[in-house]
Amino acid sequence: MVKATRRSSRDHATVKDVEPVPQIEMLLSCYIPAFECTLCARCCTGKVIALFGGDIIRLGKYAEACTEPMSEEEIALTGAERKMKMVDDACVFLEGSRCSHYDLRPDTCRRHPFIVTKRHILAASTCKGIDWTGRWHGSDGELLRLSEKIAPKIDDCIGAFRGGIKGRRVSG
Repeated sequence: MVKATRRSSRDHATVKDVEPVPQIEMLLSCYIPAFECTLCARCCTGKVIALFGGDIIRLGKYAEACTEPMSEEEIALTGAERKMKMVDDACVFLEGSRCSHYDLRPDTCRRHPFIVTKRHILAASTCKGIDWTGRWHGSDGELLRLSEKIAPKIDDCIGAFRGGIKGRRVSG
């Protein structure tokens, strides 16, 4: 894909059909923008990395040492009961700007910077790898699958935040 002038997610205000959802540091969009990871590791620091059943199984022998319980507020937002442990505000798996156990990473990390539900498309407002001038060329169905555990809670929260904002439909 040839990229036009690269805009960071901070320039979202100039992009049509993107609405900030500051309560969860996400942008509500009518399309999935292009994305190329810049290895900045912002997604691995200062965030809640929700873990669901499949994530715990994937983490295997590391599950007990690298996870911790969610707070009541985090459970209400995500529906997950566990999260990745943070050390000095960074994921315990982060080494420099890379994941030390990339093949074991949770679905939260695999779909970053997006959450795609049947009603909404969200993009992380702090992700510098988002290119709003382009469109995602991957499978929105795969992003939908990776988001399926958190999707109902996110849809409920967006409805509450926006007083029932009309959602955007996604194929898949």
